[in-house]
Amino acid sequence: MAIDASGACYSWGSNNYSQCGIVDEKGSFAHQIDDPQCIEILRDDVQILSASCGASHSLLLSKDGDVYGMGSNKQGELGLDFVSTQLQPTLIEEFKGEEQVESVEQIACGSHYSILLSQGRIFATGNNSYGQLGLDAESTREFTQVRYIKPCKEVSIGLLWNTFFRI
Repeated sequence: MAIDASGACYSWGSNNYSQCGIVDEKGSFAHQIDDPQCIEILRDDVQILSASCGASHSLLLSKDGDVYGMGSNKQGELGLDFVSTQLQPTLIEEFKGEEQVESVEQIACGSHYSILLSQGRIFATGNNSYGQLGLDAESTREFTQVRYIKPCKEVSIGLLWNTFFRI
């Protein structure tokens, strides 16, 4: 994925689960996007600040701190409990934590899981078979706050592991 100076997001590559967010007017999607294409559904209303890509899902972070997810959600990697695949970018609004999430500062996708950073707090969803979420669950289908000692400044994520950098 690439983001231009105006905040428009372009994607290309494998699209087996519509993780590129490119669909035609009938709601169909190609399984491969050969050339960068703009995700038109967001172009006029949302400025994208950053993007992150997993094995079969993607997250987008807007300038306003909103998170959009698309692609596979079979293991809960989008944090959307009601759907297995999301064809177009969908605003993610559900977060489990002590306080309301006002905005997200950073997004990160692992192979089949996702991590968000908001006001020093980490939220995780998806597959946790290797403990990569930092939660006491095999998996979760909603963004759940990870408990740790101090607020985090940055998240670094790998295929099956995470490293949190503290303030």
